[in-house]
Amino acid sequence: MARVSTRLRLGAAALGVCALLFAAFPFVRPFFRLDVFSPTLAAVASGPLASTSWVAAHLLLVVAFALLPRGLLAIHAALADNPAEPQALRGWSSVWPGPHWSDLRSAWRLSRCP
Repeated sequence: MARVSTRLRLGAAALGVCALLFAAFPFVRPFFRLDVFSPTLAAVASGPLASTSWVAAHLLLVVAFALLPRGLLAIHAALADNPAEPQALRGWSSVWPGPHWSDLRSAWRLSRCP
């Protein structure tokens, strides 16, 4: 059995924690009736938007989005010597913060090289 590196274990843990944080978001976030054409929209939305649970829910998302690239990088590293590596590269390049279409096309071309 191959020895799994610590980096891969940490990446898998990051991906798992990321998934849990994304799943916890709707349970923590307060919901309210949103009628964008209502003249009292500010009064209706100000309470939930200023609540502690709204801030906590969105901080969960910040942490989840910070952990997502690390987890996907671990998947890419695990598949580096595998025929599925081009798909892992495309997945990694599609979620990297701020990709431009030219970067995605370059990653697509690189992954198709023999």
